[in-house]
Amino acid sequence: MKRFSDTEKWDDRFFCEMPDVFKLFYLFLLDKCDNVGVWKVNKPLVEFFIGELDWNEFLNYMGDRIYVINEEKWWIVKFCEFQYSTLSEDTTSKPLMSYVKQLKKHKIWLLYSRGIVAPKEKDKEKDKDKEKDKEEGKIEKFELFWKLYDKKDAREKCLAKFKSLTKKEIELIFKHVPKYVTSTPDKKFRKNPCTYLNQKTWESEIIQQDKYKDYNEKKTIVQNTATDEEMRRLEEGCK
Repeated sequence: MKRFSDTEKWDDRFFCEMPDVFKLFYLFLLDKCDNVGVWKVNKPLVEFFIGELDWNEFLNYMGDRIYVINEEKWWIVKFCEFQYSTLSEDTTSKPLMSYVKQLKKHKIWLLYSRGIVAPKEKDKEKDKDKEKDKEEGKIEKFELFWKLYDKKDAREKCLAKFKSLTKKEIELIFKHVPKYVTSTPDKKFRKNPCTYLNQKTWESEIIQQDKYKDYNEKKTIVQNTATDEEMRRLEEGCK
């Protein structure tokens, strides 16, 4: 049976310092185990090839590198990780599917899939959880934005756009929205929320206008500059 061999083990301090008889037995295990790293215990055969061995001492020396399934089976824990990287139940590869099936047959699939020998997959799950938490946090902030903005239009499009915003942009939005809403009390003059987000309106200056003040100032200017005749004509035109 052909399989990959880790040539870097000869530079591994743990392997190099291993007693010679343990080293020889470990190489024996790597060659004689099945496709998922499970060795069917055959102590007489081992001692025939390499001599007498202290089995308990070997297991203690190997620590968590060897998992004893039962009295008849031992499992080389990192074997699959080295040979096949990460195995998944979703794989469409027939050889890999057979290895998953073997692990289940040995009743060690759960140990494998829960991350004992698949740290990369475990890291991926952590990343997924972080992304999920991040998205949920943005949804909560969007609900607050939707309530503050108080102009209901194209909610789903707005939510999709909001999810794409950076943390900094969201912070700026929450500083800007209350002032912008106050400056546009009449909603028909307030931009639709999607337009607000797409145009990055939070980067624009808010100009507060007092329409009554502007009207009085303009009236005063007209009165000061118009002649008596112009004012009479203006009054007549208003009648």
